[in-house]
Amino acid sequence: MHDSEECLPDQIGQALCACPKVRLRADYGGVAEWLNAQVSKTCIPGRVSEVRILPPPHLEIMSQYKVVTYVPIKDADAVREAIAKARAGKSAKYSHASFSSRGVGRFLPLAGAHPAIGKVGKLEKVNEEKIEVVCDGKILKKVIATIQRAHPYEEPAIEAWEIKAL
Repeated sequence: MHDSEECLPDQIGQALCACPKVRLRADYGGVAEWLNAQVSKTCIPGRVSEVRILPPPHLEIMSQYKVVTYVPIKDADAVREAIAKARAGKSAKYSHASFSSRGVGRFLPLAGAHPAIGKVGKLEKVNEEKIEVVCDGKILKKVIATIQRAHPYEEPAIEAWEIKAL
């Protein structure tokens, strides 16, 4: 007969191996390595294709993106609200987080363009608001599509780049 200290690891390893898919979540350090060792030594070869130790939820790092667009001042609030409804600018305890600054946008509509402001062939200057937000990578495409739908310009300027949020 095994003493309880030896028997328990074997029982845990066997129980975990009986499941076709097991996702373990344990703190880094002793417990995680111990569980990994039990599963690796107890399971039938070929039964377990991968053993991964997942980080605790508060340590999971999700890709984050800074998204920037430039909007005529009169349309900025509507575009900002659409961006917020797409869940950009959201954290655990806040929503609608964005930063804005103002400047002058310039463009020359070419033949075939249908400008919301200005005329084809005439250089245009527009007072614009630069809107910056942060979003998770998993919603980036949705946020960009939302900006394109809400934006008054035929071809809105939209930038997105991966960031390391601190």
